[in-house]
Amino acid sequence: MQIAPFRNALRTGALLLLSCAVLTARADDPDAKITTLDQWDDATEYLRRSAWTSQLAGSGSELPRDARGRTVADDMQRWSLDEATLAHLASLRAAAREASLAGQDPAAERALQEAAPILERALLDALLVNAYWSTWELVEHHRLLIERWLPRAPLVAAASIRGAIADAGSKAMGLLPADSDDRAARANRLATYQLLNVAIAKQLNEARGVLLDALDELQAAHSEPPLARDRESPCTPPATQVSGSGRPKITKASFDIGALYPPQQKRMQVEATVRIAARISADGCMLHAEVDKTSGSDELDAASLVAAEYLEFAPAQADGKAVESQTKFNIRFRLYD
Repeated sequence: MQIAPFRNALRTGALLLLSCAVLTARADDPDAKITTLDQWDDATEYLRRSAWTSQLAGSGSELPRDARGRTVADDMQRWSLDEATLAHLASLRAAAREASLAGQDPAAERALQEAAPILERALLDALLVNAYWSTWELVEHHRLLIERWLPRAPLVAAASIRGAIADAGSKAMGLLPADSDDRAARANRLATYQLLNVAIAKQLNEARGVLLDALDELQAAHSEPPLARDRESPCTPPATQVSGSGRPKITKASFDIGALYPPQQKRMQVEATVRIAARISADGCMLHAEVDKTSGSDELDAASLVAAEYLEFAPAQADGKAVESQTKFNIRFRLYD
């Protein structure tokens, strides 16, 4: 399933966050102040880059809109990058430069003192807007994963899960700056950003898991052909022992789940367990695997089929001999314990 309606917003957020790597640390500190003209110039450059990047993201395509009907560019303009603020700062900087060149240090200092709180607030607001839109993207990604399966769910369960999605969206909106916030309140909002993303991802992963568990019990998630894969690599040398039962037994897993984790799902903190049904040869080689219970993400399902090929088995036993058989096992994608 393709999830692409917010790629431009992602590009915007990535560029903005990269452009303020140094400034972010200062903005996270409620006591950090802009006290030099160099810091003033760095902050102004970041704000200009923010304005440029938010405009660039919308060129040639429409920026995504959230539940408020707003875009990242709208929010930047509203809280951080309005023309009046930029014009005021440009006027103050010109006055400070002129005074500094003329050796009038007190006049330059007065311009700096007037500009500093304006710049500090604009910086924090820009970072908060970015944090909100990054979190919005995470919520939207999980929502699209979940919405695919909701039509098959009982109405009560669907209503509960939609409520969880709405709650996650409300939490994300709490990152946006409020006009009543002072600097410390804004910095505190920014400090909660990463923890909030982890909490939201956990909430929505759990909601999707509950939904898929219910659909699995109802066999409602099996109305379309499952993803499947025949073995593509050579089999490992034949197993030297049998499982001792009518089912094969996993003896070795030679894959790194981190390396197989689809990058977008990892970045969006999508965690899941995939149940695989596989055919195992009498030599202990996985010959064919298919998704028996989906993760809700085609990318994770496909990655689990690749992982299954790296498992080694002690084959099933019948009448004292190794035999070909079927088995089921789980592949878990986890970012946090």
